[in-house]
Amino acid sequence: LVTIAEGVENIQQQKLLIDMGCNELQGYFYSKPKDPESIEQTFFRSK
Repeated sequence: LVTIAEGVENIQQQKLLIDMGCNELQGYFYSKPKDPESIEQTFFRSK
């Protein structure tokens, strides 16, 4: 069973979820919500 934890906000939550065997993590700890323009700049910026 693959598990995804949403809403991870701090290192303690991250460590606990990893110890519990959670496969994927996401939330404010990794990135704050972004507006569409910021996402576009991140994925389509010139190299």
